[in-house]
Amino acid sequence: MKPGERSTPDGIAIYNDVMHELIDQLGPKVIHFHVHDVDRKLWKDHRPIGAGGVIDYPRLLRKLKQIDYRGLMVLEIESTQERAKADFADSKRRLQEFMAEA
Repeated sequence: MKPGERSTPDGIAIYNDVMHELIDQLGPKVIHFHVHDVDRKLWKDHRPIGAGGVIDYPRLLRKLKQIDYRGLMVLEIESTQERAKADFADSKRRLQEFMAEA
């Protein structure tokens, strides 16, 4: 995919589909997740979860439940010193909500 196509609906779908294919291929070898989002406009990773990002967390967490994932999930978010506490707390809350729905 060309860089200019990343933020399109097709580009975002491909990004999520590839992640699911990797999980399918790795199965029980998946033991650790660095959890963050990817900014849809800048295509920059390590963004707070749910802030207009591209990762389909409900779908991802259903996939992890399907493979009976029991590994670690570590928030890995870039933030400013002033925003770090709020960004991590909000991302944790959103992740927990998505997990409860999965």
